[in-house]
Amino acid sequence: MSTIIGPFAKIFGWILAAFFSVTHNYALAIILLTLVTMVAVFPLTRKGTRSMMQMQLLQPELLKMRARYKKTPGMTAEEKREIAQQQQTEMMALYRENGVSPTGGCLPMVMQFPVFIVLYSVIRGMTRTVPGKGKGAAPVYDPLYINHATKLYQSLSATHGKMEAFGLNLADSVRTHQPHWVDVVPYVVVILIAVGLQYVSIWQITNRNPSAANANPQMQTI
Repeated sequence: MSTIIGPFAKIFGWILAAFFSVTHNYALAIILLTLVTMVAVFPLTRKGTRSMMQMQLLQPELLKMRARYKKTPGMTAEEKREIAQQQQTEMMALYRENGVSPTGGCLPMVMQFPVFIVLYSVIRGMTRTVPGKGKGAAPVYDPLYINHATKLYQSLSATHGKMEAFGLNLADSVRTHQPHWVDVVPYVVVILIAVGLQYVSIWQITNRNPSAANANPQMQTI
């Protein structure tokens, strides 16, 4: 896996190091790299979101179609196959008529995964450690995908992997042992903010077409 993403991760690492050389702040450098990544994948995000919204608009018609071709007890296997085929044919005709692809919402989202895997690998690699030389030697911090000549690499090596920014060590997480439980609260708050922002974005999409969301309770629940 690392062999495949390595060349792309080095590009991300170079961009991250460039941002750090300007901001001298780990958090700001990561935020700027994330923004650049989001801008790069925005065409795919927009295409996937539009396709999802179009599918929502068709939900009332699709529900009527399913009710019209509903299978009833006592039907033979041949009758069930015929009804399923008629339903499928009518559904595809509805998609073509409205210029909608059933996979149009999923495919663009799936295509973004490799980009975010690379982004995650670069950020996670900032705190990589390698075994020290000699028996009992302390581990040595060796950031992955970061050029050794950059200020970012030198800073990470000097701080032994600590990424202090805005009073937080970005190398820590909720699971990292802290001297007191209060020290874990900021990390929990960051997670809650991220979850809240994700919920708001989904809420905005579903509320663009309330009738479709109400017509499809399963989509509303998701």
